[in-house]
Amino acid sequence: MKKIAPFFVLLSVFISSCTMFEEITFTGVDNITITNLTKDGVEAEISARIKNPNFYSFVIHQSDVEATIGGINTGKIELTDKVRIKGDSEELYKFKIHSKFSNMNLFDFMKIAAIAMEHDVKVELKGYLKAGKGFFTKNIPVNIVQEIPINKN
Repeated sequence: MKKIAPFFVLLSVFISSCTMFEEITFTGVDNITITNLTKDGVEAEISARIKNPNFYSFVIHQSDVEATIGGINTGKIELTDKVRIKGDSEELYKFKIHSKFSNMNLFDFMKIAAIAMEHDVKVELKGYLKAGKGFFTKNIPVNIVQEIPINKN
């Protein structure tokens, strides 16, 4: 019985700490830097602001986000690198992403290329970022529609 008691104490601490989780918010995008644009897809860096009210850090390691740029659906965005989010902070983080233009036709690609030459563009991001620490994961909702400055590399 003495060997089982510490297990139950740890289990109860773990369960109670899960209920104290505060929502992480994706508060906006500051800018986008296009690093590569081809007919097959785009590679870019997105500078995004994330607020983590929890005392612990975590890692964003996956995305399920659909992007629309200038009214054109560019498809699903995939993260190329994991991003570590600090605990108890609201900071700007750089996300390296790529998106394949598999559902776009040549006319849409030409529009995207023209949009990439502009200074600001309307971007819509909808979906989830998957974040976690160890075995525990959480989806962070992303629902942003805003004018974003475009930087060319």
